[in-house]
Amino acid sequence: MPNSAIQIVSNATRDWSQLALRVIVAYGEPSDKVVTLLKEVGQEMRRDPAYAEDIVSDIDVPGIDRIGTEKPNI
Repeated sequence: MPNSAIQIVSNATRDWSQLALRVIVAYGEPSDKVVTLLKEVGQEMRRDPAYAEDIVSDIDVPGIDRIGTEKPNI
């Protein structure tokens, strides 16, 4: 399709974004405890007036992405 044939362009992601956080915890921490804690933090953020208007859906914590011995860069 040539560019000259395009008459309308829509931005379906206007005023919307997604953020992926990398959270590093100690190797010995129980994964279910970490996931539960992250979900609780997400719920608290949705209820916080400073963020509630900007968060349009529940915060998703899909689980553990990887396990390793990497040290955080602080």
